[in-house]
Amino acid sequence: MNRSPITDGAYGKPWLFRAKDFRNWWLNQHFNRPTGIENASPTAWVPQSKPIWFTEFGIPSVDKATNQPNVFYDPKSSESLLPHYSRGTRDDLIQRRGIEAMVSYWATNNPVSSVYGGPMIGRIAVWTWDARPYPAWPSRTDAWGDGDLWPLGHWLNGKIGLADLAALVAERCKRVGFTEYDVTALAGIVVGYVRDRPMSPRAEIELLMNAFAFDAVESKGVIRFVPRGRAAVAMFDADDCVLPDQGDILKLTRAQETDLPDIVSVTFIDGSGNYDQGTVSASRIAGYSERKTDVTVPLVMDEIQAQAIADRALAEAWIGRETAKYALPPDRIDLDAGDVINLVIDGRPREFRLTRINDAWSRAMEAQRCEGAVYAPPLPGLKARRPPPWS
Repeated sequence: MNRSPITDGAYGKPWLFRAKDFRNWWLNQHFNRPTGIENASPTAWVPQSKPIWFTEFGIPSVDKATNQPNVFYDPKSSESLLPHYSRGTRDDLIQRRGIEAMVSYWATNNPVSSVYGGPMIGRIAVWTWDARPYPAWPSRTDAWGDGDLWPLGHWLNGKIGLADLAALVAERCKRVGFTEYDVTALAGIVVGYVRDRPMSPRAEIELLMNAFAFDAVESKGVIRFVPRGRAAVAMFDADDCVLPDQGDILKLTRAQETDLPDIVSVTFIDGSGNYDQGTVSASRIAGYSERKTDVTVPLVMDEIQAQAIADRALAEAWIGRETAKYALPPDRIDLDAGDVINLVIDGRPREFRLTRINDAWSRAMEAQRCEGAVYAPPLPGLKARRPPPWS
């Protein structure tokens, strides 16, 4: 898709055709153009004479919502649409980021009128805060028929007041006086979690790391929190490696299948019910393992998020059973732990995540097999548990 600037060749007022150019519409005189010819006299509009109110500003909580924030997904409606290029998955974070961007922009780019002495943007009313009691709505589908639209809709109830993952990790670091950290790569929403025992901030961060699939790595004296599933940053084969002190130039290890889990069960706090304990599981269709792994995640979430954790943990265990050890020359100082690289093995590139780097005369590296697709957002399909009918 080619994007070209909006122009107004006849009169040099391109802002006239920019539907969202509030500033220039507010600052300038208005001239009607019957049959495309501009009148010599302006309309009665006096520039800067009135404030602008945004009476219905909103963004749905769906993937890539900011591409087209005005559309609403409703299978029962002929006007149902997903934003451009959206996968149709729920994304509370993009809703938050869109609202933050809108509010923060006009907070610092809001001219003051020379006529009434107030700001150009006078009010911003965010759509939508539902008057029905949350969480009875949207859970009570026996009382209201639109509860199934809430996950991907514009509603703020149960979404906007949640904790930002990056801000929460930063707050845990500051709590112990640690300031050399970088959380800019983290993205996610934390509904809530339970500290059922005395826990250090590090233990709380590790809890979040397991649930949201990110790592903590040290680089240039800073602890960087980086999400998994990133794209590879380099490609190597055996010819790029240097000889180690002992052993093979590229050592690959593969764990036994019988040591890996056949089922991963995740216990969580079900926020879609009455905050009762919920359990979901993921299992392999084929294999020789009979092991089961039980994971307790004291986080508030719904079944979709818990199922995604179970699916990811099972996939990580089987994909990550391959590990590699090799050494690169010192000039590859650009690589950090947590980076994903492609190792060419038998003529085929495979993704590995760097787990450890030891710098000496060479850069000795340890890496674990990974696949970016494991960390894709969960597809819709699971529904929140329905509470019993009112008596």
